[in-house]
Amino acid sequence: MLANLENIYLYILRIIILTAATLTLIGAVIGLTLSIHSIANLAGFGPSTTSKPIGTLSDFISSKQLAGVTAGANPTQVAAPPVPARIQNAVSDLVNYDRTRLGGALDTAATTSVFMANLSSIPDQYQDRYADSVGDLMGELQGSKGTPLSMDTINELINWHLEQFKAAIQTESDTEQSERVAAMQSLGVAAGAVGFFILVVFCFLFVKIERNLRLVRMTAVGPDRPPTGPVGV
Repeated sequence: MLANLENIYLYILRIIILTAATLTLIGAVIGLTLSIHSIANLAGFGPSTTSKPIGTLSDFISSKQLAGVTAGANPTQVAAPPVPARIQNAVSDLVNYDRTRLGGALDTAATTSVFMANLSSIPDQYQDRYADSVGDLMGELQGSKGTPLSMDTINELINWHLEQFKAAIQTESDTEQSERVAAMQSLGVAAGAVGFFILVVFCFLFVKIERNLRLVRMTAVGPDRPPTGPVGV
C-alpha cells in the first residue's frame, strides 16, 4: 500500500514539475522577446519618436489663435550643412521676413547671437536637430501669407519653439529611460525563469536518480545455501 501511495505521489509530483517547467520556459521566452523589443528600440531599430516636426509655425498660430496668418509650406530638406550654416540660414530667412514684410532692418549679428544662445542651451546630442528645426520654422515664417507677425510676436515664437523642442527631447529621454528599465526587467524575468526551469528539471532528475539508486535487499548466501538471486525493492 505504501509503495502504491508513493507511486501516486510521484506521479502527481511529475505532473507538477512538468507543468512548472513548461510555464517557466514560456515565461523565459516571453521575457526574452520583450527585452529584445526594448533593446531594439533603444538601438534605433524601432519606430522613430521624432518623425513629427517640433514646434511648427502652424502650431504656434493655432495656440495663439492668430487671425489672418497662414503658414507656408516647409522648404524641401537638403543635405544637412554644419550647424552654424543652418543657423545662418534661419537668420537670413528672419532678416528677409523683417525687411520684406515689416519694412525693418534687423541686426544680423544680434539675431545670430540669439539663435546661437538658444542652440547652446540644448544638449550637444540634440543641437543639430534643433538647428534643423529652427531653420524649418524660419522657412515657414518666410513663406507665410496674410497678416505679418510683429517682431515681438516673432520673438515669442522663437522662445515658444525653444520650449517646445526642450519638452520634446525631455519626453524622448524619458521614453528611452523607460525602455532601458523595461529591457532590464524583461531580461531579469527571462533569466529568473530560465534558472527556475533548470532547478525544476534537476529536481525531477534527483527524484529519478534516488529511485534508481535505492538499495536492493539481498538474501544471505552461505556454503550450504545456494544464492537465490536478488529480491525486488
